[in-house]
Amino acid sequence: MDPLGLAGSVNVMSDLQSYLLIAGTALINDLSVMSDLQLYLLLGLAAFMENLTPFLPGDLTVVWASMLVSVGRLDAAPAVLVLTAGAWLGFM
Repeated sequence: MDPLGLAGSVNVMSDLQSYLLIAGTALINDLSVMSDLQLYLLLGLAAFMENLTPFLPGDLTVVWASMLVSVGRLDAAPAVLVLTAGAWLGFM
């Protein structure tokens, strides 16, 4: 018996965690076949677009770039420059 009715919510959370793990793994696999230039362009475009249409939260591109830098996929200085330039151009 589950007097509080929490058994169903545990299954939903487990399913959500599994889905996010699969989606995250697929994203990393997709990013691994992109060149560095393509990743920098994608980051710059995302930073540019988030100022034009708010389809992404503003910090999402920074977190994404930080993740790519922390795993050694990109260098920090060019990532910061591309994010800054994209956000600045989108703001203009």
